[in-house]
Amino acid sequence: MKKRFFLLFVFIPAAFAVFPETVDDYFTIGDRYFLAGRFQEARLAFEAAISLNPDNALLHAVLGAALYNMNEPMLALESFSRAIELDNTFVEAYHWRAIIYEKILHDLVNARINYDMAVYLEPENDIYRRDRGNFLSEAVGDFISAMVDFDRAVEIDPLNFLNFQQRGVTLARYGFYELALDDFNAAIRLNNENAANFFSKGAMLYYLERYEEALKNFNIALRLDSNHYGAYSRRGHAHFRLGMYHAAVLDFSEMIRLKPTNIADYRMAYSSRAFLFRLLADQADNPEQAAYYRNRAHMDEQVVARLDGQGE
Repeated sequence: MKKRFFLLFVFIPAAFAVFPETVDDYFTIGDRYFLAGRFQEARLAFEAAISLNPDNALLHAVLGAALYNMNEPMLALESFSRAIELDNTFVEAYHWRAIIYEKILHDLVNARINYDMAVYLEPENDIYRRDRGNFLSEAVGDFISAMVDFDRAVEIDPLNFLNFQQRGVTLARYGFYELALDDFNAAIRLNNENAANFFSKGAMLYYLERYEEALKNFNIALRLDSNHYGAYSRRGHAHFRLGMYHAAVLDFSEMIRLKPTNIADYRMAYSSRAFLFRLLADQADNPEQAAYYRNRAHMDEQVVARLDGQGE
């Protein structure tokens, strides 16, 4: 699970206290630990602040943020719910509670209720529109409603590349590759240092069978993020389509080296490389070279078989 940082609150630091005594002291210490990624220490500081002021909604919300980043989603949910009990207009708490219901509990009904509340409370916030759009597209399969949210997010903030990027992802998911390509181009104009923008543009060009252009974009994505195993995968397929089998083998080898967390991606990398080794064996200049490639293919096929066994 990719962690999110709780950056929607604006913290106003109080004077730092060596021996904390007040709510503000603990809050400031917790905030500094949180921003440093030291979530356990932040949790302790926020809990100390709550012990002094148990009816402060903000304190429960920031505690929830620390707990979420500690992979304690159920405790985080309790904290966000307590924040809402104390302040039923606390929009950030609804937003984060929606994320937990969707991503962790897969409770689409409660996720929808909380996303809707966040948008209702702040209809001009592009983050809440965009996240609800992603939820409607990915979890619910409601393309029309998702596009309404994405279009509104773009209207609210046309300078935020994520609004174009995420709308493009949804358009691509439903097969609107040309429109998605337009959005990824817009995202790149706004941020040309984001690997995901170039990876996504490359994927659209690949689907449109514009393989050489796709290859250029995958190359840029990998220059920006050399650990982007998805870009190695897509570039491997583009190299294959262009008949560049050795280059494709290297791409899938890099993907394997990075060990994708998804077993299906890992299996695909071995399976694709085995297929390429078979092609290279057929094109070999001599029997020794052909035998080498067939042996490499056989080794990869054995890995695929073991992975298939794990999935049973």
